[in-house]
Amino acid sequence: MMRREVPVYLITGFLEAGKTRFIIDTLHDPSFNDGSPTLIIVCEQGEIEYEPDEKYMDSCHLEYLTSEADLTAEKLTELEDRYQATQILIEYNGMWLLQSLFDNKPDHWLIYQSMMFIDSTTYEAYNQMFRNLMVDKINNTELVIFNRVDPNRDITLLHAMIRAVNRRRQICYEYPDGTTQYDDTVDELPFDFSKDDIYVDLEDYAVWYRDIADDYSRYEGKKVHLQAMIVENVYTRKQYTIGRQVMTCCVADITFRGLMCENRTPEKLQMGCWYDVVAEVVEKYSEGYGGMGPVLEIIEARRCEKPQNEVATFY
Repeated sequence: MMRREVPVYLITGFLEAGKTRFIIDTLHDPSFNDGSPTLIIVCEQGEIEYEPDEKYMDSCHLEYLTSEADLTAEKLTELEDRYQATQILIEYNGMWLLQSLFDNKPDHWLIYQSMMFIDSTTYEAYNQMFRNLMVDKINNTELVIFNRVDPNRDITLLHAMIRAVNRRRQICYEYPDGTTQYDDTVDELPFDFSKDDIYVDLEDYAVWYRDIADDYSRYEGKKVHLQAMIVENVYTRKQYTIGRQVMTCCVADITFRGLMCENRTPEKLQMGCWYDVVAEVVEKYSEGYGGMGPVLEIIEARRCEKPQNEVATFY
């Protein structure tokens, strides 16, 4: 028998980021908490606690799953059935990868909305110590909310931190007096995308890479001019990888970021060397991607010296 779909509202962030307070405020809203059975799954406990005897909890059922091993489809379905829940709120543990939930949630549980809360006074420490967990949450949320924002603070750095990971995430700033401000900054590309030929300067590689990775179909048929390194790809002998080392936020997260490429010139390319290239972007299957993706078909290539700064950054 096909089960009915159940909406899931996913609230992520690190400890003391404001997740519980937000959920309690949401439960006070009668348009959301209308008396229908609501299951609240709490994966970590902070200083603020739910108050089971309060009116806002009348139709809510609280369950604590503080072990990642408890995230099984059987366990989650059993909780849903026990309370006949028609909607589910998950206060997720910031130290767990979201894939643990995505891999094990029941198929009929649909993520209706996901939000990440970040304490603006402590985010730098978390970002340095747990960068992979921070990126995991940013990439899997719709809205990032920075709270406890000093009104005198330059929020462009907060904006840049999120945009360095994902350009599509909405950002909201919440100030101590309760006011909020949505980020309406337009991130203009540092190159002219309207042209058929796109010239990517050395300092703009990271921004270009993120943009084409976000939506490579926009680049279909365009010619890209860039300077990068060409290396072998372990998954295929027919294609190579062209790219650069990219630092998203700090030295600890420097990673080689590149795209699959094919040599359409008569000259043999030397692996591990830097080239000035002109390449046409073609969407096609690649073993390197394990599926469809943007392949740069190199039509011009000229050896060049590696730049003084081999690492590209976003800002």
